[in-house]
Amino acid sequence: MKYFLCPLLFLLPFLIPKSTFAQVSGVTNIAISPDGQLLAKAVYGKDLTVWNIDGEKLRLKKTLPFRCNCTGIPLAISPDNKTIAVSYDKIKLLDIDSGKVRHTLNGYGASPALFTFSPDGQLLAGGMGPGEIMVWNTRTGKLQYAMNTWKDKKRDYGNIKDIAFAGNKTLISGFSGGKIYTWNIVTGQRSRSLNIGNTFWIVLDKKGRTAASRGSNINSPVHIWDVKTGKLLHSISLYGRNTTGTISNDGSKLITWSFEWKMIKAWDTHTGKLLHRWNLNPSPFFEILQFLPNGKQFVSSAGTDKLKIWNIK
Repeated sequence: MKYFLCPLLFLLPFLIPKSTFAQVSGVTNIAISPDGQLLAKAVYGKDLTVWNIDGEKLRLKKTLPFRCNCTGIPLAISPDNKTIAVSYDKIKLLDIDSGKVRHTLNGYGASPALFTFSPDGQLLAGGMGPGEIMVWNTRTGKLQYAMNTWKDKKRDYGNIKDIAFAGNKTLISGFSGGKIYTWNIVTGQRSRSLNIGNTFWIVLDKKGRTAASRGSNINSPVHIWDVKTGKLLHSISLYGRNTTGTISNDGSKLITWSFEWKMIKAWDTHTGKLLHRWNLNPSPFFEILQFLPNGKQFVSSAGTDKLKIWNIK
């Protein structure tokens, strides 16, 4: 049997859809600085690059000696635009100008899925897949706080989907199990919880005030939440299994994309009204959608090493 299957191995590149391979040949992640001046780009098999954002154009600023050899590499740029947090086998804080490693961070189990800096840049929070949140001091590189939600065996948190600082001592986290938690990172205790039901994706604004979530059902709507009050603000129709969303830094706008609908839509989160839509036929498979801090533009990538900046009219 094994001799019969061997010739079929040569046919695999022709039998598997090209989009499957595209996912490991292009941009795997990006990070945008809080002031919207810099963008860091991780491309599979290439060194990490930093770009100046100039309107709708990107101009190369620096190539850093960090090879991106896996997909989904977490990235974050510090508020002062001097440091990039990046992780592959180890978590490193890289100096953008020199490319040198400022700190190599320790004290974690699973590799982080995402990063975010505190507003003052003194803390870095890392969200690990199985519900583990670590917070490091960026000046010393030492682990400062740890919140291990998986120790609570009575609760099903699911994987962490997004994190955001609400000030310098409070952290908001969203889990696929349908919970959004507010944490006092000094004590490691939860101060507030919001039950939003099982979700396929959750996105938080940069201050953790507004969240958008969607379930995994093909007809699941997108729900927009006030994180502090727990109030459901709006529900937006979105059809399809291959969907994604991103929320603006201030939480005022939402971008949604559906492969089945072949369109991108921009929404006002305060009113739930449609602001603009882009009909795409055929639709590329967007792996990255992320707002620029001005809330008037967003960045996309669809299986290549190129990025596109869109304007919201």
